[in-house]
Amino acid sequence: MQKHGALDSAVGQAFRDKILSRGNTKDQMEMFTDFTGMEKPDASGFLKARGL
Repeated sequence: MQKHGALDSAVGQAFRDKILSRGNTKDQMEMFTDFTGMEKPDASGFLKARGL
């Protein structure tokens, strides 16, 4: 996602396919990992964008 940016259409489609379309049928952390490729969430990018 960082490579293409959050507003890229391919990222949006991947979000729809890997998160939204699954609803609550799969473990949320598994869906997160499938979408981001990260094992667990990392807030450092958000904090950096906020100047914290």
